Amino acid sequence: MLRYTFIIALCTITSLCSAQIPKGYKEVEQVDNSILYIVEKDGKMGVYDTEGHVFTVEMKYDKLERMGEILPEFMLAWKDEKCGLLDPFGYEMVEPQFEEIGVFGELGQGFSLVKKNGLYGVLDESGTLLHGCKYDAIESYDAYVSGYAKAKRNGLWGILSYESEALECKYETLGRFGELHPDWAMIESKGQIGFIDNTVTVVVPCQFNTVEAFGLIGTNLSMVSIKSKFGVINVEGFEVIPMEYDSLEKISDEVIKGMKKDQKFFFNLQGIEVEYED
Repeated sequence: MLRYTFIIALCTITSLCSAQIPKGYKEVEQVDNSILYIVEKDGKMGVYDTEGHVFTVEMKYDKLERMGEILPEFMLAWKDEKCGLLDPFGYEMVEPQFEEIGVFGELGQGFSLVKKNGLYGVLDESGTLLHGCKYDAIESYDAYVSGYAKAKRNGLWGILSYESEALECKYETLGRFGELHPDWAMIESKGQIGFIDNTVTVVVPCQFNTVEAFGLIGTNLSMVSIKSKFGVINVEGFEVIPMEYDSLEKISDEVIKGMKKDQKFFFNLQGIEVEYED
């Protein structure tokens, strides 16, 4: 009797399991231990809700696959070699239109790099395309400033925020924060150098031909040049020694020597001319 009851129970469980998926459809994968299953029929894939007994999307996709470890509940949906996105409930949130959809988080938490017609854009977790796909390249920028990405268009770099193009794409070079200045990043346009702060605001316009790392010529000071004439600026970007000397060098902890047409000039670190025996 016990054996008979066990066999009936086993058959019932098997029947229920097999009844989860409608007849004629092949189970491909259960989505993250949920009530959703990726199913296949006649070479096309869709998603079936085993609790509501409905297809959340029609059987139209060439391939469905989970996003991966970062967002396993989302699914990539491929159709005619274009990629879209299904939400955690199995509904289409982004129609297939991209050549690529990257892993969410690679450009900052909740954001993904996408490619369309050979150009790149940014997609957020709601499926909203930010700024459009119009960039040659988009990269994560700098851990010093969160919420920004580096973008290249027509060979020039700018910076994207979540809301806008925070820094116009017109720079040949974007430096790293702390590289030359403790709190700013270097920018270069048409061979001239300036600085942005951590709000991606231009605090020193591109005007210098060369910029030395702050602190080398004096505490919180940098030697800069314009058209082969040298001067010194401070960490706020203000001129301390005017841009009119043929050369400048630090000759002691407190004194900077300047040369102009064979004449020697000496300055303290506040830019005040002082007497000094060379």
